Amino acid sequence: MRFPRRRPDAPALELAPLVDVLFLLLVFFMVASRFPEVPAGFAFEPAKGGDVLDEEAGTVRLVLSHEGALTLSGTLLPEDETGRLAALRQARASAPGPLVLAADRRIDHGQVVAVLTLAEVAGFTALSLETQLAEEPTRGKP
Repeated sequence: MRFPRRRPDAPALELAPLVDVLFLLLVFFMVASRFPEVPAGFAFEPAKGGDVLDEEAGTVRLVLSHEGALTLSGTLLPEDETGRLAALRQARASAPGPLVLAADRRIDHGQVVAVLTLAEVAGFTALSLETQLAEEPTRGKP
């Protein structure tokens, strides 16, 4: 009498140990990772409601128009970076107060950051960003 041969079963992949190992790896990387420190530079603190900087306190007002023109206390600055930096350094030496930056809302964010970098290189340590309150939309009467 011949007995039929049974084929051996294919090995099954157990998922429970694999999940355990993945969780252990996740916990290890969470514990062992380091998060970058906040870079040094300007520290931004929101102003309290109604705070307005005193213009006589030696503040320097810098206006960035939507065309990219930079005006320092009413005087148009040159287009080149070295001329702008020299004017900012001169303003820093003459006025010990903070820098107030007013930028047009249509200006590119990169240009604002470039002006902030110039201000930091010029020696300004206190900065105030001038904002304009958004107008509430008017609702039509039904």
